[in-house]
Amino acid sequence: MMMDDPPFEPDRALFARWHAARAAAAPAPAQPDALTLAAYAEGRLDEAAAEAVEAALGTDPELLETLLALRAPPEPETASAEFIRSAKRLVRAESVVVPFPTRKPVAPRPVKAWLAWGAVAASLLLVSVAGFDMGLATGHSVSATTAGDDSPSDLLDLSGLTGDDIG
Repeated sequence: MMMDDPPFEPDRALFARWHAARAAAAPAPAQPDALTLAAYAEGRLDEAAAEAVEAALGTDPELLETLLALRAPPEPETASAEFIRSAKRLVRAESVVVPFPTRKPVAPRPVKAWLAWGAVAASLLLVSVAGFDMGLATGHSVSATTAGDDSPSDLLDLSGLTGDDIG
């Protein structure tokens, strides 16, 4: 038959007496600062620094309590009754709304038919004049390079073309 052990509960008074007796026997080590203690709680100290913190923990019960509090999971916070009441008052309060002036949207004006046709005619005239001017400029440069009575067929070099249809 197996006996179940009762759950372990530390005796804080015995713990405090043990630490007090140990502290009286040995010189007190230097107290670690808060960052060193936090680093020890996270396990980020090297071996020498960890031993120094453990020596300080063995002599100071308050420091050990601080370390245990650092390692304990945080308790979930519940909102106080006053906080809940003030939040409810804010929800029930009338919200302040700043009215903005509203204007009816303005519909775009329809384009007059004569204006649209005038724009088409102007663009055609512009393209025609530009094309005529480019044609004149090209005609002058071709006539300057040709000598006399050469026909357009004389300007073509047909020696690179092959086939039966070239005459």
